Amino acid sequence: MKEKELRRALMEREREMKEVKRQGILAKNERRLENEKRRMENEFKVASKSAQTLGKNADVKLKALNKKQLRQIKKTRMNTKTGAIEFVSAYKK
Repeated sequence: MKEKELRRALMEREREMKEVKRQGILAKNERRLENEKRRMENEFKVASKSAQTLGKNADVKLKALNKKQLRQIKKTRMNTKTGAIEFVSAYKK
């Protein structure tokens, strides 16, 4: 009886540990998704501001821009997973 009780307690403890580990993984995934969403929103804000400044400087031609400025040019795309509009590199396929 004592062995049975010890085994039952051990199995309960193992179940608790597995549940804690599973909850940790779920929390980590949720945090990763929140960070990704916040990063995309921030990138959208920055890219929209840079697009406005690029539009104001209409006299500046693309050939006159250096490589760093060309890399900052973004185009909009609809994210199929979230349905949100995001900015992506203009040169990305």
